[in-house]
Amino acid sequence: MEVLVEHIRFLTSAEEVAIMQAHSTIAGMPGCIDGTLIPIRGLGGDDAELYCGCKGLFAYKVMVLCDASLLVTNLVVNWPGSAHNSKIFNESRLCHTLETGQWLSSWR
Repeated sequence: MEVLVEHIRFLTSAEEVAIMQAHSTIAGMPGCIDGTLIPIRGLGGDDAELYCGCKGLFAYKVMVLCDASLLVTNLVVNWPGSAHNSKIFNESRLCHTLETGQWLSSWR
C-alpha cells in the first residue's frame, strides 16, 4: 500500500491545465494515447477466449494516456485482451471529455 501512496496520486486542476497546455503546444491534444496487452495466464471457462488478444496470448487490454512529460495521466485497465483499442477509447470517460470539449474549455 505504501507504494501506491508514494507513486499514485490524482492531479490538481491546476496541474491538469498545465499538462494539457504543455502537450497541446506539441500536438494540439491533451496527451499521447495507446493500447497495450498485459499478459495473464489462461483463465479457462466459457469466457476464456475473450482474453485471447490479437497476438494469440491471454491478456488484459490497457489504454494509457501520458502527458508531455511522459507521466501517465489516464489509465483504463478493465478490458479483456480481445477488445479493440477503438472500442476501449470510445467507451472511456476520456473520449466523452474530448467529445464534449471539456478539456479545451478547462484551459482556454
